[in-house]
Amino acid sequence: MREHQYLMKVLVLPQGSLEPQSQPSTQLSSQPSAGGDESPSPTSCAPKRKPTRPPSKVWTHFTKVIDDAKNPKARCNYCGVSYACGSKKNGTSNLLTHLSIQCKKFTNRDEKRQKTLVFEAKKHGEDGGLVAKTYNAELVKENIARMLVMDELPFSFVDRQGFKDLMRLVEPRFVVPSRRTVTRDCFNLYMKEKKRLKEYFIGKKLRVCLTTDTWTSCQNLNYMVLTSHYVDENWCLQKKILNYCVVPNHRGETLGKGIEQCLLEWGIENIFTVTVDNAASNDVAISYLVGSVCDWGGAILQGMHMHIRCCAHILNLVVMDGLKEHGGVITKIRNVVRFVRGSGARMLKLKSCAEQAKITSKKTACLDVPTRWNSTYIMLEAAIQYQKAFERMETHDVAYVKEFCGSSGSKSPSSDDWDNARYFVKFLKIFYDATLRFSGTLHVTSNIFLEQICFIGNQLDVWGASTDMRMSIMAQTMKIKFNKYWGSVEKINPLLIVAVLLDPRYKEAYVNICLETLSNGDVEEAQKQTKKIIGILNKMYEEYCLVYSHLTSHCSTSSQNQDDMEIDGGDVDAYKMFQTRAKMRLRAVDNKEPKTEVDKYLMEACEDMDTQNFDILNWWKINSSRYKILSLIARDVLAVPISTVASESAFSTGGRIIDSFRNTLNPKTVQALICTQNWFRNQPSSELSETPEEVESIAEEILVGIEDLTIE
Repeated sequence: MREHQYLMKVLVLPQGSLEPQSQPSTQLSSQPSAGGDESPSPTSCAPKRKPTRPPSKVWTHFTKVIDDAKNPKARCNYCGVSYACGSKKNGTSNLLTHLSIQCKKFTNRDEKRQKTLVFEAKKHGEDGGLVAKTYNAELVKENIARMLVMDELPFSFVDRQGFKDLMRLVEPRFVVPSRRTVTRDCFNLYMKEKKRLKEYFIGKKLRVCLTTDTWTSCQNLNYMVLTSHYVDENWCLQKKILNYCVVPNHRGETLGKGIEQCLLEWGIENIFTVTVDNAASNDVAISYLVGSVCDWGGAILQGMHMHIRCCAHILNLVVMDGLKEHGGVITKIRNVVRFVRGSGARMLKLKSCAEQAKITSKKTACLDVPTRWNSTYIMLEAAIQYQKAFERMETHDVAYVKEFCGSSGSKSPSSDDWDNARYFVKFLKIFYDATLRFSGTLHVTSNIFLEQICFIGNQLDVWGASTDMRMSIMAQTMKIKFNKYWGSVEKINPLLIVAVLLDPRYKEAYVNICLETLSNGDVEEAQKQTKKIIGILNKMYEEYCLVYSHLTSHCSTSSQNQDDMEIDGGDVDAYKMFQTRAKMRLRAVDNKEPKTEVDKYLMEACEDMDTQNFDILNWWKINSSRYKILSLIARDVLAVPISTVASESAFSTGGRIIDSFRNTLNPKTVQALICTQNWFRNQPSSELSETPEEVESIAEEILVGIEDLTIE
């Protein structure tokens, strides 16, 4: 009885609660009826009619099956189990018991089993603590699907005996789902998260930045990935993959229509920038997309500065131009590294020679991947520290001598080759560091672009003027490619310079210094370009004032004028733009009126450049109440990604390839897995992989453990 009372009060059902119905009053009303006749008095001899009870809410979850009129049955809508339901014999008690305890597919059933205290670690910035939990089979199934998605495990993982044995040990009551069931669970998880994210985009009406790239499967299917970048209401930088779909070809119009269709599907209209690599087809795609976004009213400054070229891709081109003329040296070093990595005995021989040469480096000689120049940098950096060890192997290792010191075949690096390698490492170091900064996905990158390219350009000029011909030739070769993309201010997207203006540590003076460097020391040209950039910021401010006129009275016109109306989204009227610009200039003349937020911001003192771990987004979050409109501009500009790829693929000069597991899946499943994984993960996959030194350390620990077991 207590169980049923509990169910009546607590059980949450889709069409109402199971609370017991109050008994209708037996007292008859003394008010006259609609027909004017008086109601019978309480002392009347008229027979009392027995009130009818409303049907039980349990029938929301059961369906009557009347195959036999004498023995009707009720079938559960969730699991299909049938029970006798004769009103006089059985009632609905057994049906309530089934819902509350027995039905495994009814998610709202009563969990009255004993709970277990579990300590949850910190997650997503929240504090950990003890949590009381009960066994929930549906929740376990959902988390198995989540595990497969996040850890890139095949669906067949659930069919493996080891996993089944583990689950049987952890929870004997749990029935491990089949591969087909898990596949459906993963797709349902994707649809659930997509709906939630779509509602967020539509509700917040964010202005997002996009990056797009193409990938190729082993079946020669062309995949296009579209990723959104934005700063949320808490001033945190977010990166969400929207689509991972198949495109018929790489033509510009095809890519442009594919992006347009994706944005329409997600309900995203306000686009700030699109970052792509410098392929000619992408120029056509961006032109098509700019027209569509302008038609939607979601572009800023008519989309003139929407196109951002991938900086990491341009750095790749600059580096490869410098290395291709000196490929022979790199090939020789690669050959000797490949030789010693060929067997464990050779690695031990190299370590022995290193100890004899008193080399204390902890780095491990590692082989590079030809299409990933960062791995070439890492290989050279480690190999040059083992130069003396390799030279000792020429006299102490017979196999090494036979391989490299014979009359035919490969040659070992000479002393000049090792010197050249040191120059390569010196050159590659600045590009390696810059690419890591450009490819960051968890921090703002748009405000560091100008500083980095000024430093690289200046360094190439210094090396190009060196008396060392090797250094000079390599620097001049790289500078030619560098100037093709970043040789003048006009070749740089002005939004990436506006981002430096909006960095409270730098502002106008620092921009002027950087532009002077790019202008080869021309002070007047630098000042001219700086004023031009400030002018672009002022135009953006005027347009944002119209779009967000409800946020401040300084940007909206008087409410007494019938023509002054709030403007929603990106609908910008030319006449209102003219009025706003005129009023802002009139205020600048009148000292009694406040200046624009841009003027006030640029006039204030800069923050200390030496501040450790300066958080630019947090600064704008704190000061957003002072700069209501300018902070919105900063939020959009600082969200601009300057690279289309994350750190793990930023160095690749080849195409990205889908792995063998995902290659066997249909495109919709691939999209579901990749998108859902991105939405769940809080850190890039590159942070989950070990360095060669870490792998070597783990291997040594295993060997020590084996030796200890052998001794025992």
